[in-house]
Amino acid sequence: MIFLFEIDRKSIAESSGASKRAVDRALKRMWEEVGKYWQEHMLPRHFERGAAGRYGYQPRSKKHKQRKARSFRKGVAQAPDIDLLMTGRSRADLSRPAAIRAYPTRFSLTMRADRSYFSMRPYKSRHPAMGEEVTRVTPQENAELARLAQERLPILLEEENSRTRTRKRL
Repeated sequence: MIFLFEIDRKSIAESSGASKRAVDRALKRMWEEVGKYWQEHMLPRHFERGAAGRYGYQPRSKKHKQRKARSFRKGVAQAPDIDLLMTGRSRADLSRPAAIRAYPTRFSLTMRADRSYFSMRPYKSRHPAMGEEVTRVTPQENAELARLAQERLPILLEEENSRTRTRKRL
């Protein structure tokens, strides 16, 4: 998942009058909130109808579609027209709380899925990279995340500034 907005730590520190450490703490908390927001609000959109067109998933083969339709008729598959959804186990797995590691410049979100086909690089070249598909963001979602970051950063900076105590030498 790649976000297309930049944050200049040096200019933030200069404009806010905060220390580099306070800016780094605030940025770390901001990225953590962005990660949580993505998982709670944007990840479920990947399991809706029309997600394949919205996020540009690799087209599924005719054989796969037939197998999925047959599974749907038997009551195994939940929705034949949603690419990332078969039985619903992967959606349930990915909806569990993720391990979010936040840094001043980025965040890393680790989600556990029991299904082995959710890998970033598929075993066979003809298989879709479902791990990559589920982490895609649209330009609108990218703008939404950037807006969230811009709204939350001043608040978090203020909290960090009030927490940070400065010592003055006499």
